Amino acid sequence: ARTCAVLGEDSGNFFFEGVGDNAARIAREAQLELTVHERIRVSPPDVAHMRRAVGWVIGNRTETVVVAMRGSFFQVFAEMAREAQEEHAFRGVWSTHIPCAGRKGDAEAACAHMAGG
Repeated sequence: ARTCAVLGEDSGNFFFEGVGDNAARIAREAQLELTVHERIRVSPPDVAHMRRAVGWVIGNRTETVVVAMRGSFFQVFAEMAREAQEEHAFRGVWSTHIPCAGRKGDAEAACAHMAGG
């Protein structure tokens, strides 16, 4: 991969903020082009910002993405990635949690897409 995006939290949570910021730092040190690095407010949830950021990631045709956010925000990412699969597919997605465990319906389909199903 040559390009990477990082979507992280703006929450005051040192874990999620630290994972996001350090993933961006590591990507730059590895000489990957960092197409998007966004910190998205989770309380109150700024879903509109998340949707814009995912749109930028897809629009930039980013190869790999790190989602250092909680489940509901990962779900927004997964659903948008599935909707855009004809336009762009990621080579790799890394998340700070197991985003697909126990999902049903549309959420299950979005997760299956992320896992290659």
